[in-house]
Formats: sequence, structure tokens, C-alpha cells
Amino acid sequence: MNPYDSQAVSAVWQRVRQGREVDALEQALSEAIALEHRAQNAYLAMARCGHGALLRSLAAQEACHARKLSALYYLLFECPPCPQRQCPPKIDDFCEAVRQAYQGELMARQRYGRLAKSYPEHRELFCCIAKQEKQHACRLQQLTEHLLRR
Repeated sequence: MNPYDSQAVSAVWQRVRQGREVDALEQALSEAIALEHRAQNAYLAMARCGHGALLRSLAAQEACHARKLSALYYLLFECPPCPQRQCPPKIDDFCEAVRQAYQGELMARQRYGRLAKSYPEHRELFCCIAKQEKQHACRLQQLTEHLLRR
């Protein structure tokens, strides 16, 4: 089995779970964890192109988000979340990668805002992550301003 084939990995975990129903929060947490790992990988790949300290810092914060969400997942569903291995992206156009990361941070902020409203018992965690995603977007905007001054 290819460890980067998310469908195959998901199928294996479905068998491990013996086909039990996946509720909405479980699905939302799984997706959020995968997106946090994707963002982490993207920032690490971008850091190799330049502005390493800032981008490694953002990658570390995304990893922290994934850990917090994984811990909540484990506490709620009594098993670790399904791992979804992802290949690091290839960065051909650094400015385009920054633009996509900025858009991703804005979407993540909205996603966590919706989760906070839908699951008030976990509101504090989701609001905290949403606030940090907004800060990430601001830092990417500052990076873009710096790049445009050149």
C-alpha cells in the first residue's frame, strides 16, 4: 500500500473501525487535522525557498494546531485520528504559494468560526485556533508587502 494514498489509508481505517458511523464532528476534526498537516508541509516547503524563520514558525504553529485537534479527537472518539500522509508540495512559484497560503488561512479562520458555533462545548479551542489563523494571514500579508517593496 502506498502510504501517500489517502483513499487506501482511509479504507484501512474504516476496516479497523469496523465500519462504525462517522459523525459530523469526527469528520470535521479529521478534515481539519489533515488541512493543518497540509499547511505545515506547505510552509516547510516554502521555507526552503526563502524567509525560513517566519515560515518555519508558521509550520510549527500549524503542527501545534494538528496536535491539539488530534488530542480532542482522541478524547472524543477513543482512538487516534486516521493518519493521512501527504507529500510535501513542490514550490515552483514562491509568490503564488504565499497567495495560496494566505487564502488557506482565511478559509481556516472561517472553518474554525463555524465549528465554534456548531460545537459550543469546544468553542474555546476553535476560537483560539481561528484567532491564530487570522494572525497567520496577517503575517503572510506583511511578508507580501515586504516582497513587493523590492
